[in-house]
Amino acid sequence: MKKVRIFLLAALSLVALASCEKDEQSNATTKDEQHSLSASLAGWTQAEAAYFSGLVYDNVDSISLSSNSDQTANIQYVSSVWGTATFESVEVKSTSAGYSFSGDGSIAMAGRGGVKDYECTLIGTVSIDYSSFSAVITVPSVMGGLQLTVSQGLAPVSMVIAGSYAGWSSVSSGYFNDMNNNNDTIVIAANDDGTAHVEYRSSTWGKATFANVQAMRTADGYALSEATGSILMSTRGVEATYDAVLSSMTLGQEKTVYSATITVPAVMNGTTILFQNGSAPEDTDELQGE
Repeated sequence: MKKVRIFLLAALSLVALASCEKDEQSNATTKDEQHSLSASLAGWTQAEAAYFSGLVYDNVDSISLSSNSDQTANIQYVSSVWGTATFESVEVKSTSAGYSFSGDGSIAMAGRGGVKDYECTLIGTVSIDYSSFSAVITVPSVMGGLQLTVSQGLAPVSMVIAGSYAGWSSVSSGYFNDMNNNNDTIVIAANDDGTAHVEYRSSTWGKATFANVQAMRTADGYALSEATGSILMSTRGVEATYDAVLSSMTLGQEKTVYSATITVPAVMNGTTILFQNGSAPEDTDELQGE
């Protein structure tokens, strides 16, 4: 009976030892897998430099990640606007959500003198299932210090169309038709929540403001949804604020063709401002602002 007990204890010890070895092997495998990166990810880029801020193009850029046997990774960033950046033997660390990586490399960028290579650095993170990622590429010697922030998915439309758009306005009301005015402007700024802040500026018709306007992609480019706001206008030498409606605004894919319609119901029995790119036709009367 004593021999049987000794045999059972020995057998149980062997089972426990085998189980521990198996757990250790499993943990080692998991650790190795956590440092294994292999993916091609699509995203958009926001550029910051000494000469500009928040520059966004509606391009699909990419970041590819490929692991090396020494637990480092090779990473490449490809953009039709900013060029191709290559980082070899980048340090990879496991995080609670996935991986972080950082390293040095070079970026081939096109300029006035052709394509040149510039030193750059990379830091970034990616989730364990590759469903989200972010990366920052810094190029110290370009444009006073260039920083490219790469994020997953498509760029917010409000950031893509942000900018100043010069043009002319044709205005009609209950008392006149097609009174034209050159040198007007619409300025679009991106809000943090993805909407747009829109201002119409005219030396003749005043300043209209529309907050939290929805922006969207269309088959031909971009569009802003209808939005209510206000316009500060001078009538008979007296400035007053009136309710205004941004009925519509569209922009072509290249943002060189655009138009907007603004209505002011309470002024001159209903006033409509049609703004568009370019200058007023020469064969029409033009109302010059003071």
